[in-house]
Amino acid sequence: MPDNLKLHELKQRLQAHLSDGLLLVVGSGLSVAEGLPSMGRLEEILKSEIPKSIDAKDQANWEQVIKQFDAGRGLEGALQDVKVSEELETLIRAVVAQHIEQSERQTIQECFSKSRSLRMAQLLPHLNPEPNKPLPIVTTNYDRLIEVAAEIAGYGVDTMFCGNFAANLDAELSRKSFVKSVARGKKLKIEYRKRISLFKPHGSLGWYALNGSPIQCHIPLELPPYIITPGLAKYRRGYDAPFDAQREGANQAIDSAARFFVVGYGFNDDHLETHLSPQIKKGKPCLILTHGLTPNAQAIVEQSPNTLAVVADTGGFKTISPTGHDHFSGLELWDIATFVREVLEP
Repeated sequence: MPDNLKLHELKQRLQAHLSDGLLLVVGSGLSVAEGLPSMGRLEEILKSEIPKSIDAKDQANWEQVIKQFDAGRGLEGALQDVKVSEELETLIRAVVAQHIEQSERQTIQECFSKSRSLRMAQLLPHLNPEPNKPLPIVTTNYDRLIEVAAEIAGYGVDTMFCGNFAANLDAELSRKSFVKSVARGKKLKIEYRKRISLFKPHGSLGWYALNGSPIQCHIPLELPPYIITPGLAKYRRGYDAPFDAQREGANQAIDSAARFFVVGYGFNDDHLETHLSPQIKKGKPCLILTHGLTPNAQAIVEQSPNTLAVVADTGGFKTISPTGHDHFSGLELWDIATFVREVLEP
């Protein structure tokens, strides 16, 4: 089959996938593409910053973490293998949050100065949710680039918090805040504005504690944000508010979705994988866009009959499915910006 015909048929398949019942899963790959630090970069930052503030009693623990980094275990693996103190965990969380927030601020500044267009803001106008229903998005990221991109694209953002500066965790009130109109007749008809339901089971840079309860505040505060860093702490803190509500909401959305669009996510998070991987493996259609497949993502593709991955390849990109792979020259179709321009725009 000629390459141009193969590409045309691929584009048609990709367009058809973005239909009703879609759930979007976003991993760190998308944030890295927008200039935020990768896991590898965060490792280097931690190696540099932690020794400046660490207590003597945590020094031996930290040296064990460094050994895991140097062995290639990565941030997630290192903090799973080494049990660190609560004080060291807090320090790691603070350093990670500080450097992600700095990069996030620069990226958002560039958006409002018109020198940058967020990839998610380009994508969302093409993912029209069903009338009166939100577009569900699950992300493992701490940053707020999805929230900014959604509002730039004209979407409301439902994070289960209601308010702007001391927003309380109240899923029902948050949902009702997006009511656009109410028509009274024989049957009450409620119309909602176009919106996303955003689930962040690992927390967010804008979440803090006020009198022991989680709040969302859009002003940066000199307080530790509610985020769960990789490692053993993730399993302990993941069952506290607001993480429990976010995780349960994400799992419900995953279970009820008809199809998945996975962007920059490596299938390495145990919290999500208890629901996401089984749904994909049993045959729900799944499209993966990423620079490269992690071992876990590769296994998902091989074991899932209706999954297609679009990844970087020398001189272009390739598609990978359980039945094989195809190479296409000249396009970086794994990148959302190229995907939108080549597949979704006229």
